[in-house]
Amino acid sequence: MAGRADEYFVMILSDANLDQYGIKPADLAKALTADERVNAYILFIGSIRDQAAKLTKALPPGRAFVCLDTREIPKIMQRIFTSTMLKGM
Repeated sequence: MAGRADEYFVMILSDANLDQYGIKPADLAKALTADERVNAYILFIGSIRDQAAKLTKALPPGRAFVCLDTREIPKIMQRIFTSTMLKGM
């Protein structure tokens, strides 16, 4: 097991094609919230039609993001880290 830390983060990058990999949204939602000490998020990079948007709605609020332009990744990451810091205050 890893040592102690102030914050624990897991960032998942996905193409939003969960069906292809046999991953159900409910299973992903469970994984994202499995350990309350861990700040787990998924970032859907790209999407076929509205697949990523539908998945985001099926996951816990604030845990999933859609990025159709990779130049937006730093802004999304900043939002994630900022919201996590504010949550801990």
